[in-house]
Amino acid sequence: VAMFPVLALIHVAAVKVVLGGSFKEQRPVFIGCCGLVLQGMMISIVSVILAPLQCQESPNGLQTMLSEPSVICFPPDASAPPGSLLPQSPQPTMAALSISACTLPVMFLCGVLWAVRKAPEKVHAGDRAFLRATLFLFTPERFNHTSRWYVVVPVARAILVALVPVLPGSALQLASLVIIITLSNSVTCLERPWRLGEANLLDAFIHGGLTVIIAFACFFPANKPNEYALAVFSSVVLGLLVLGTVTAM
Repeated sequence: VAMFPVLALIHVAAVKVVLGGSFKEQRPVFIGCCGLVLQGMMISIVSVILAPLQCQESPNGLQTMLSEPSVICFPPDASAPPGSLLPQSPQPTMAALSISACTLPVMFLCGVLWAVRKAPEKVHAGDRAFLRATLFLFTPERFNHTSRWYVVVPVARAILVALVPVLPGSALQLASLVIIITLSNSVTCLERPWRLGEANLLDAFIHGGLTVIIAFACFFPANKPNEYALAVFSSVVLGLLVLGTVTAM
C-alpha cells in the first residue's frame, strides 16, 4: 500500500517538471499506473490485508496469528485455559481493520466491472481519458475484441486465491484452489480470449500444471492426514480434471 504514495510523488514530480503541470490531462495516466500495480500485485495485497485473519493452533492450545505467533487470535476470556492470565490481544482490532481494508480489492473489482460495461460506449464516443486510464485492461494486442469482459477473470481469480489461506483446514484450502483454477481454465478454454491461439493453449497448459501440482500437495500434509478428507479431495480433483479435459475438447 505504501507504493501508492510513492507513485503519487513520482507522478507529481514528472508532471510538474517534465509536462509543465498539466495534472488534469495526466490524471488518466496515474489512474492507469495504480490500476496496473493493483492488478499485478492483487494476491500479495490481499494476503497482507488478510494476515490478521490467518490463525494457527499453538502447542498450548491457543489460536495465534500465523504471521505473528505472539499475538493471540481470540480474546483471552474466550480462548484461555481456566485460571490463566493472558494479556489483551490486539487481534480483534487488527481483524476489524483487515475486514475494513478488504474494501480496496472489492472496489477495484467493481471498477473493473464498470470499465468492462462502459468500454463499448466509451470507445464509440472516442473518450481518450477513459482509454488511457484503462489501457492496462484493454490492451489491443492482448485479447480479442469480443472478449473484453475476460479481464475480470484474472482479477477475480487473484482475489479468490488470496482468500484461500483464511479457510480452515488444508483439505478445504487445496480443494478450493483446485476449484478456482479449474473454473478459470474452463472459462479460458470455452472463451479462448487471447488474440494468439498459442497463448490460449499455453494458458490452458499452465492451469492444468497448477492443478496437478496442487493435487500432489494433498499427499504431503503437515499433520496426520484425514483419510476421509483426502478421499473426498481426490474425488473432487479427479472429477474437475475430467471436466476440464472435456471442456477443453
